[in-house]
Parts: sequence; structure tokens; C-alpha cells
Amino acid sequence: MDTGFTQKSNLVLSTLAYAISSAGSVFMHIILAITVFHTTHSGAITALFVALQYMPALLVLIFKGNWEGGHSPLKKWMQLELLAALLTLPLLLFIQPIDYVVVFILLFFRGIVDNTVRVMRTITARYIFTAATVDKYAAVLQAGFNLGIGIAAVTGVLIGSKVSLHDAVIIDIFSFLLAYVLLLFVKSVNPAGSEAGTATVSSIVSRFRNYRRLLAHDKKLMFSAVLPPLSSAFFQGSWEVFVPVFPLKVLGLGTGSIAIAYVVITAAVVIGSTIFPWLNRRMGLFRHGHRRVRRLVLLLSLCSAVFYLAGTNSTEPLFCLLMLALMGFVYQIVWMFGYTGIFNYTPQGELGAIFSISYGFGYCAGSICILLAGYCLDLFNGNFTAVITFFMLVYFAMLGILLFVCRATDSQQEQVANQ
Repeated sequence: MDTGFTQKSNLVLSTLAYAISSAGSVFMHIILAITVFHTTHSGAITALFVALQYMPALLVLIFKGNWEGGHSPLKKWMQLELLAALLTLPLLLFIQPIDYVVVFILLFFRGIVDNTVRVMRTITARYIFTAATVDKYAAVLQAGFNLGIGIAAVTGVLIGSKVSLHDAVIIDIFSFLLAYVLLLFVKSVNPAGSEAGTATVSSIVSRFRNYRRLLAHDKKLMFSAVLPPLSSAFFQGSWEVFVPVFPLKVLGLGTGSIAIAYVVITAAVVIGSTIFPWLNRRMGLFRHGHRRVRRLVLLLSLCSAVFYLAGTNSTEPLFCLLMLALMGFVYQIVWMFGYTGIFNYTPQGELGAIFSISYGFGYCAGSICILLAGYCLDLFNGNFTAVITFFMLVYFAMLGILLFVCRATDSQQEQVANQ
């Protein structure tokens, strides 16, 4: 078997499956957010439905302990795509007219599957790519998720005003089915990926203890594991409310502007995801000491926050779009530092344990930030600048604590080395 060809084939097929599945889901949530805001005129209620994409992450973390046991992660990914399609089907009965309570409940349970499959896709990377290429190809696979968001946003620009929520749900169902078909042609290149796993299911307490032990043992892994959930909670968690509300409430634009904003920020995120592996190879970002990585993360976080606040302080649509794009691009570079670091520093066999808990923390915190952003917007009568400023201050306070812990560890290691 030509492993090189198989890996490239796997990369194309799995990335397409990830992109298409994500596109259908995100497109449906875009149409849902627009529908809810137009009927309720409430940022808080809109944020509640937006948060359904991430809210069930904690349940996934609690009840799913054995990520690599049983069938191979690839088979589990395929089964989850089918299950997501099946759970989406009942929505068609309750959206004309929309029954908010029933739709909320159905999407909550569908969200459990969504959050499970997002973790499983990451774990699958170690089974369909070799150890020599997994960090590079996993970054491209992650870009498939962002590409899917871009596809959804472009579709929203082109046909969003002509598509009902009913049609968006049907598109979502077919996107899951198409992803399943593509995954049928993906093959394992890692022998362990074709065998049943032997890991045992442990309690949530045991998993947290193991997570804490691994992070305490390696502060580079700690920084990498904490950075993605921390940054996504405050940046992505706030723009999930910012994008569907700001163009309508502050700029006074039509619903088409929401889709355009999604296109712009998603394109920026996709470019950031795609360019990071190239920057890593060219500049050796992880080869010049972890202090340099932390300094770059701090600098880039500051730049992203400045762009974000500049956008919220303007009423000029083109300038807002430019600032949103720059913020999204720089934020994604920051996020990729953590994502790539997890692959670089996680011990063999522990990827599922590390990524799933970090993922759970990130999306739980993101859900809280989404709800908090919606509540604050209603409370402060749409003062986006005040809300985003508050979010950025909290983000940098928490990032500062993380940097301090890692720096203190560096100092201790230097003292030991000099003795």
C-alpha cells in the first residue's frame, strides 16, 4: 500500500467530510439565529439558541470517557454523522410555525452528538495519518471545519434570504449523509486504528485527575491545552452574538450583511488555519523555546483585541468588516498555537483525554460567554464596545495568570539547572 497516496487521499476526503458536515450545521444555525432575532428582537434569546451549538459539551465530557476504545475512531465518526442526521429529522415537524421549546430541546440533544463528533474527528487524525505528518495534516483537517463555516456563510449571502428554516434543516440533514459517504473511502494507515481499543472507561473524577497530572508534569502541554478553550471562549464566544446582531442593531443594515460578516470572519479564520502550518515549518515556531511561543501568543492576543475593539467603535461597515477580518485571522493564529502544541506535547495514547477535556472546558465557557454577551447587550442597550471591552479584560487577566504559572516554572527549572 502506498502510504503517502493513502494519506493524501485521507486528507482530501476527511477534510471535505468535515467541511460539508460543518457547513450544513452552521448554515442551519445561521438561519435559525436570524429567524429567532427577527421574531423575538432579543439578543439574549438569540444568544441562547446560538449557544446550543456548544452548550452540551459538558455532558459529552462527563459521560464519554473511553474515546479510543471499541471500534476505531474513524468508524465512530461515521456512525455519529448518521446519528446527527437522524436526530435532526424531527425538527421538520416543529418549525412551521416554530415551537421554541421543542426546537430548543431537540437541538440540545443534537448538540450532544455534534460535540462528540468534533472530538472524535481530532482523535481520528492519529489513525488516518502517520506520526510524521499528523500535526501538519491535523491542522489542515481543522481548517476543514472553518472552511465549512465559510461555505455556510457564502451560501447565506447568495441564497439566505430565499431559504426558510425548513429548507435549512433539510440541507443540514443531507450534509451529514454526504459526509458519511465520503468517509466510507477513508482508510487507516495506523495499525492501531484498525483494531479495537483496549482503553477502559474511567470515572469523570479519575479523568480530571489524569488531566491535571499530565498538565502539571509538562507546563508546555498545560499552556497548549488551556489556550484554545480560553481564547475561543472570549473571542469566538462573543462574536457568535456580535455577528448576527451588530449589523442589524448598530449599523442598520439588512440580513444579507450578517451572511457577509460570516463570510469575512470565516475566510480570515480559514486563512489563519491554513497559513499556520506553513509558518510553523518556515519559522520553527516551536523550536526556539517555549518562552518565545508565549510571547508571540501575548503579542498576537493584544493585536486581535485592538482590532476587535476598533471594529465595535466604528459605524462604517467596510471598516468594521476589515477589523473583524483582522481580528479573526490573528485570533486563529493564537488558537492554532495551542491546537498544534497539544499534538506536539501530548503523550501517546492520551490525546483523547487531553483534547476532550480542553474541548469541554472551551465550549462550556464559550456557551457561558455567548449567553453573557446576549444578556449584557440587552442590559446595556446594545453597547457593544462596553461588552467587548469587559470580555477582553477578563481574557487578558486569565491569560496573564497562565503566563505567570508557566514563567514561574521556567524560573524553577533554571535554578535547578544552575545548581
